[in-house]
Amino acid sequence: MGEGEKETFYYKDFRLRDIGKPRYRHVFMVLWWAVYSPIFMLVGKHAYETGIYTVIHSALDDMIPFQEGFILFYDLWYGFVAGMLVYALLFDVQAYKKGMWSFILFFTSILIVCIVFPNGHDFQPKTFPRDNFLTDLVKILYSLDRPTNILPSEHVIGAWIVVFMASDSKKLSKPWILSLFIFAALGITLSVVFVKQHSVVDIFAAIPVIVLCYFVCFYKGDRSPVMRASKKLFGF
Repeated sequence: MGEGEKETFYYKDFRLRDIGKPRYRHVFMVLWWAVYSPIFMLVGKHAYETGIYTVIHSALDDMIPFQEGFILFYDLWYGFVAGMLVYALLFDVQAYKKGMWSFILFFTSILIVCIVFPNGHDFQPKTFPRDNFLTDLVKILYSLDRPTNILPSEHVIGAWIVVFMASDSKKLSKPWILSLFIFAALGITLSVVFVKQHSVVDIFAAIPVIVLCYFVCFYKGDRSPVMRASKKLFGF
């Protein structure tokens, strides 16, 4: 897709019979989430219920106070990722491809790590220093999202993949818009420890993954290693 087409609706000439053409095959990449998500949850559930996992804990974790306000950033992650993928799918397909390859390659790798090396933490608070709407949201999080499959933090990695996608977009890479994306990613990064859903170790472990993701999927734009391989192997 040429530079001038980047921020226009990609499917204006689309017909259902065209879905198998290389121009539109990228749409099927989203099906990966339907396979990956339940497997990830089952692996985490098994580790939690059996108690067979390595506890990730550092002295720094005990020094970080619980701050329920960060649940807003933590929960923002889901819309942050989904919203960016939908926008890119509709208006910036190259950014969508890079983002999806990032999730497919690196989230799948993390899943393999969690299968081979089950991990979790044991310091979720049993009681809260305050009782308010935000702590109620944290309680809901704890009931739905077990503290397993935490190393490295997918929340942190996924947030910065979204930043990379935004920086790859002609419209979203404008300084003031990209600054908002970076602010949100920083908030999400901090939230994982302030709501006691991750160890600080999980953030440090995420950093090299984020750097590798950038160089594999986004560096050199459309000539990045993953985009060249995608074109050669799959035609899109």
